[in-house]
Amino acid sequence: MQNNINSLKSLNKEISSLYNRKNELEKQLSNNWEHLQQNFPVMLRNSIFKRAEEKAKNTWAYTFFSIPKVQEAIGNATEKLAGKAEEILLHWFDKFFPNKKETPV
Repeated sequence: MQNNINSLKSLNKEISSLYNRKNELEKQLSNNWEHLQQNFPVMLRNSIFKRAEEKAKNTWAYTFFSIPKVQEAIGNATEKLAGKAEEILLHWFDKFFPNKKETPV
């Protein structure tokens, strides 16, 4: 608040100025609240996972799995396991749901 208020006119001017400032702050607060409501789940998830990632960086496992050769080996093993799982599922489907072909009469 300014100290140069020495008349009713200057007081009214200051009141008007403060009223405008109040409206600006209310609008800004409302916008911030809407932003928080819309983005809270994303902000919470990012905050939690960022902390977890920072803690994980200090472990030997993070360092081990960051090595490109290890990542490549894991990728190859996963690919082979997926292929085997597909073969097993197809075998089971053929066993339990045989493809019955109708013979023409």
